[in-house]
Amino acid sequence: MTVSMPHIKLYEHWESTWANVPKLAQFELGYKKENVEWISIELLKGGNFDPKFLKVNPNGTLPALQVDGRNFVDSITSTRELIRLAPLPCPASGTFDVGLIEKVHEVGNIQGLSIDEAEHKEKSSGLLGDFFAERQVALENLIQMAPTEYQEFLTQKRAENQQMFDFYCGSPDSTTREAHYNQCRSAWNAVGALIRGPITDALKNTKGPFAAGEHPGEADFHVVTWLARTISNAGVSPNSPSSVAILKLKDRTGGDSYDPVIAKYWDAWIVRPSFKESNVD
Repeated sequence: MTVSMPHIKLYEHWESTWANVPKLAQFELGYKKENVEWISIELLKGGNFDPKFLKVNPNGTLPALQVDGRNFVDSITSTRELIRLAPLPCPASGTFDVGLIEKVHEVGNIQGLSIDEAEHKEKSSGLLGDFFAERQVALENLIQMAPTEYQEFLTQKRAENQQMFDFYCGSPDSTTREAHYNQCRSAWNAVGALIRGPITDALKNTKGPFAAGEHPGEADFHVVTWLARTISNAGVSPNSPSSVAILKLKDRTGGDSYDPVIAKYWDAWIVRPSFKESNVD
C-alpha cells in the first residue's frame, strides 16, 4: 500500500542561513523537488514580519515548515519533521548529535558583524547596509498597517533593527565602532573554538567523513550549513575546496591549525548533489 506524501510547504529565503538546513536535508533524504513547495519570504523587504507570515511563525524567523496545516518554526524542528517523513532513512541521532546541533546554533551566524574599519565600510556600502535600511522602512510601514496584536512585537523588532541601521547606515562614533569590532573578534574566536573542539571531536569519532558516519545525518545538516555560511563570512566562495576555504577560515579564527578531518569533511560535502541543489552558502 502506497502512502501519499503530505502537503509540505517550506518558507525560506536564499539569504537565510538556517533555512538552508531543511533545504539540504530535503535532497539528502530522497524527497523530489515537487514534494516540498518552497515559498520565498523576502527578508530585504521585511516579509518575515508581515502579519500573514507571523500567523505561520510568530517568531518572524526562517525557516518555517507547514505539513498538512501543522507549523514548525525553526530549522531544528523543521528538519526533524522532514526526517520523520523522509522517503530515505536518516542515520539515527544520539545525545552527542543533539549537543552538537545546540552548540552550532549557540555560536550562530555572524554575518551582521564587522571585524574592522575596512569590513565595516565594505558591508555598509553593500548588501548588508541595504538590508538594514530596507528593513527599517518595511518595519515602519508594517507598524502603521498591522493589527494591534502585532504592534508590540513589530515595535521591538524596529528597535533591534535600528541599532544595526545606525551602525551600518549612520555615522557611529569610534567608541561604538571599536566595541563592535571587539564583539566580532570574540565571535570569530568562538567559531574557531567550535571547529577545533566539538566539531573536530565529532568527526574524529566516526567511521566516515561525516558526523553520522558514511552518510550525513541530522547534525551534519546543521553543521555544514553553518560552516558554509561561516566560510562565506570569511570572504570565500562556499564551493571553494578546503585548500582555499579552510585556510582562510583558519586565518580568521586566530591562525591555529585545524585537524585534517575538517578539510576532509568540507571536501566531502561540496561535491554532493544536495549541496549544489540547495545552494548552501
